[in-house]
Amino acid sequence: MDATLGSWPLVRPTTSESLVQTLEDGIPPACIIWLDELQEFLAGDVGALAADYLYELLSTPGVRPFLVAATIWPTFLAKLSMPSDYPSSPPRDAVPKLLRFTAPNRLFVPDDFESTDAHLLQEAALADRRIRWVVSGSSRQITQVLAGGVHLLERYEHEQEPAAKAVLTAALDLRRVGYPNLIPSTMLRDVAPGYLTPDQRVQPDDWFDAALADCVREVHGVSALTPIRTASGVGPPDSYRPHDYLVQYGILRRRRSPTTVELWDALTDPKALSGLAPDIVYAIGMEANNRGLYTTSTVLFRAAAIRGDESARRSLARLLAVRRDLDGLRRESDADNRYAQDSLAEFLAGAQDIDGLRALTDRGSLVARQLHARLLFMTGDTATLRSLADAGDESAQYWLVNALDRDGDLEGLRSLASAGSEVANSRLSNYLAAREAEDETRSRAGNGDGVAQYNLVQLLARRGDVRGLRALADKGTPNAGYELANMLVRTGDMEGLFALADSGNEHGQSALANVLRERNDDVGLLRQARAGNWYALGYVVSKLEDRGDLDGLRALECTGDKRVSGGILSVLRRRGDLSALRAAGAQHLLIGLLADRGDLEGLRAEADAGDRHAPYEVARLLKERGDLDGLRELAAKEGRGGSVVGFAHDLLLRCIEERDGLDGLRAEAESGDDVAKVRLLAELASQGDIESLRALADEGNSYQEKKLADLLAERGDEDGLRAESFAGSWAATEQLIRLLAESRRLSDTTGLELDPLGRLIRPVDGESGYPYLADSGGS
Repeated sequence: MDATLGSWPLVRPTTSESLVQTLEDGIPPACIIWLDELQEFLAGDVGALAADYLYELLSTPGVRPFLVAATIWPTFLAKLSMPSDYPSSPPRDAVPKLLRFTAPNRLFVPDDFESTDAHLLQEAALADRRIRWVVSGSSRQITQVLAGGVHLLERYEHEQEPAAKAVLTAALDLRRVGYPNLIPSTMLRDVAPGYLTPDQRVQPDDWFDAALADCVREVHGVSALTPIRTASGVGPPDSYRPHDYLVQYGILRRRRSPTTVELWDALTDPKALSGLAPDIVYAIGMEANNRGLYTTSTVLFRAAAIRGDESARRSLARLLAVRRDLDGLRRESDADNRYAQDSLAEFLAGAQDIDGLRALTDRGSLVARQLHARLLFMTGDTATLRSLADAGDESAQYWLVNALDRDGDLEGLRSLASAGSEVANSRLSNYLAAREAEDETRSRAGNGDGVAQYNLVQLLARRGDVRGLRALADKGTPNAGYELANMLVRTGDMEGLFALADSGNEHGQSALANVLRERNDDVGLLRQARAGNWYALGYVVSKLEDRGDLDGLRALECTGDKRVSGGILSVLRRRGDLSALRAAGAQHLLIGLLADRGDLEGLRAEADAGDRHAPYEVARLLKERGDLDGLRELAAKEGRGGSVVGFAHDLLLRCIEERDGLDGLRAEAESGDDVAKVRLLAELASQGDIESLRALADEGNSYQEKKLADLLAERGDEDGLRAESFAGSWAATEQLIRLLAESRRLSDTTGLELDPLGRLIRPVDGESGYPYLADSGGS
């Protein structure tokens, strides 16, 4: 960038808020927007708004040139690329939408440069003394060493004193569960003791200050924690930013390590929550929920819900319902959480609590309204149903109709139908038809009652009343022509069938064409086709196409029907007439013919001429021939478009797998092919390989995550499930709770949850903390 765009000014926002403000104020033309650690700018609702703005700028034609350059770790990229389950404002799918749009412009930096050509590495070292310094040692992790990450990690793992290491571990675990990048010193002070053993907790009064000082000390120009002051004015730091390399280490290497009671106690402190955006609180709540810390997640969901986060409202209601916490649902219902109201209504309906449902109905719960009316129907309280129906309650109107129908109250149904109830009108029509009340059914049909019209047609069809059906068909009564045509076919009345078809009745034309086709009456079909019978024309075209009768098809071109032109092109393709297909502009059939012939050079010529289907057929032919070099060339060819490249790459890997099995895929993966790596892992996972399943789960594959949890549960592997639960796998958490409950003969898992160490507990009265009870196991 410096060499190419050195004169362009650099715009460097520091937060998602400042990025939004920069974009709203308008950016200068020919500038570079630098977003180091992109995940920090795209987090939460503000980040979604920033993504929305960036997408609009990048995708709008005619915008003056500018460049957005960003860095992000692969784990964060995978997480941000996943679509949101719930709608929100601004839309949370704005972030994955932006990332999909910019995907073709990504540059992946390898973890190390072991496979880099030694000559190229030597040239780079000669040109840059920093690279020369790195490669002079044994490391090929050039990026990490230059960023200071390797030295910081080595110091963290082997050299730091326990107190300093505890402070840094606290910072890494806070980031692991979704806490923002700026961590207040008070939060670190509260969380750090959880990472010290009892004997290590014996520290002088200034232990925390000394530990912080050790963490901010620079190593090769960088520090593990960068001090920040968020308060106004000049003074000491009040927050700290952990080094991004260490954060990545914490996410990957500490993924399956337990969190601590101190961490979650600090995160649920009201003062700490007040400083966080509600969507961040909700995200941390999901981390707690996925680990089975349901009491903690309830506190966090409620804190976010109170401040208006809709996803938190929904998740809180769902959690309370699953745990059958009726008191909690009532509290949330009273706070106008409509999801809690709906869940509570389900419980009240099961308990036949009519008064409770009525109270929820008065608060505006649609689900309660529906269940209330249904319960009144089930208990036979028709009078109350009628009263609610008269007041405009649509659910009560529906169930009142059911009650009148059940009780055989014909006059009641008539009264509701006359008042405009469509449900009552439909039910009354069916009631009359079932009793073959033809006169009243006919009268209602004549007044435009669609249900009555249908029932009248069925009634006449059952009686075999051809004249009556014909009269209704002539009036255009729905379904009358269909029933009449079927009856004429059954009785063999060809004269009547011809008359019905000639009148333009679609059902008559379809039935006649079918009869003529079954009789192989080609003359009759052709006559009907020329007379405008769409169905007959279709049969004629099909027969002529099968015979390869090009002249016959061309004689029908005067109809202007696309099926005729399609039949002509199909015959031309079967004859192998490339020039005729090209002249007709039937490019897709031309490509298909070349593919059928195996004409690789012809297909390549069409691809080079810009045909978008030809490259796919080229790839298929190369795959059939086992031409790995050809597939590699196509997969790497620039200007083809991502889908063609991806298709060719997929066929290449299939070809390799078919020829060399998993060893071939493994070789591709080891050469740096990420797609081959995922395919290899998926294949191994399908064979029940735990490590492969775990690797795919770490990539964010929810299907493989669940499969891993199921397999560990099937093997009774509590420790394995516990490790996955620590990693935030909800599927593993659920299986672990079930397994622990079964081993202790607890048939009902309601109210059970886990503590941060993965031990089974049953909190008392919904209190926070971790009261002991069901299990003393765990690590």
